[in-house]
Amino acid sequence: MGYQHNLRRELEAAEEDPALFLNSYTYSYDLKYSFNEVNGWAPVVGVSGEFIHSLNTGGQEQLIPDFDSQAFGGFAFVKKTWDKNTFNIGARFDYRKMTGKDFHTDDVDFSAFSNKFSHITGALGYTHEFNDALSFKANAGSAFRAPNIAELSSNGVHEGVFRYEVGNPNLKPEQSYQFDASFDYENKYLSASLGGFANYINDYIYYNTSGESKEVDGRNFPVYNFVQDNAFLRGIEASLTLHPVSFIHLENGFSFTRATNRTTKESLPFIPAATLRNELRFEPKINGTEHSYLSVGIDNFFKQSKIDSFEQPSSGYTLLNAAIGTTVKLSKTQEITIYIAGKNLLDKAYYDHLSRFKPGRLSDEDPTLGIYNQGRNVTFGVNIPFTLKK
Repeated sequence: MGYQHNLRRELEAAEEDPALFLNSYTYSYDLKYSFNEVNGWAPVVGVSGEFIHSLNTGGQEQLIPDFDSQAFGGFAFVKKTWDKNTFNIGARFDYRKMTGKDFHTDDVDFSAFSNKFSHITGALGYTHEFNDALSFKANAGSAFRAPNIAELSSNGVHEGVFRYEVGNPNLKPEQSYQFDASFDYENKYLSASLGGFANYINDYIYYNTSGESKEVDGRNFPVYNFVQDNAFLRGIEASLTLHPVSFIHLENGFSFTRATNRTTKESLPFIPAATLRNELRFEPKINGTEHSYLSVGIDNFFKQSKIDSFEQPSSGYTLLNAAIGTTVKLSKTQEITIYIAGKNLLDKAYYDHLSRFKPGRLSDEDPTLGIYNQGRNVTFGVNIPFTLKK
């Protein structure tokens, strides 16, 4: 069981009352029961739920209304193992009720609403181990996600992303149908994996803009509306790690996602670019140390040109990273770890495609112009454990 009280204040000037003050209370519970395994069958059942009561406590601004949220879910899951095979199947029921409160002032306009969502989902999984080195995994299932309070009711400036967001109380819940599969191989000298996924999502929720702007306190903000269409997401992930000798590791990973709006036939917005990560890691044996390492890595982010009509393409870029560290054993029970890690060591100026602050999204009046992602970043660390002896 859990309880959380979240007080979130936005201060626009020192020694002034908060301009925005969100005050929410969350009560949650989660119960699972695992049955004893019988003939390889291992069932699990459970229920979970939460209740949220959220208020705007004073302040001149409101991005979302006061609201109450109730959620309940129950599931049953069973796994069967035999020989070199594992099979699992599960089903879940979810219910959520969202109630927004009516509130109107000269600057704030929220209409009351009450939505109820429920759905039954299921999943199947299968794993086969061909031998000690090679295995195959596959999963198929459906999923459900109810729209959140921001998607349903936002009506104001979201200062963290420099835009005016408008929710839609008539949004339907997302429903998806997914399949993924992968092969994994590992021996003394290498480990590799190759996997792919396909995900059909009906009523996919996202935000877009037509180029409209709204003036608030003398500033123009682009207006983003929460909308939904049918979507198709697919992608691949691959990794290859080489161990030619015990103290050298060459790790490589590639990921790619393609997302299409099945309604408009265009690309979906805010989809990450393809990424290739490489790291060469040395782990030499040094007397007096438990674990020492030296690594050099290169992260390659490809150009993202598969974009929605209101987006701008993002250029590709490469980041250089490095790290060195060691763990020194002081006694049988005491050790100290020292490390230095650096990211973007060449201080590359770049914009991540998912950055909320990259330039040129709409026009020269867009207030998000010209904030790069993080430059050179070097971290020094010392880990000293403390133990209590009897």
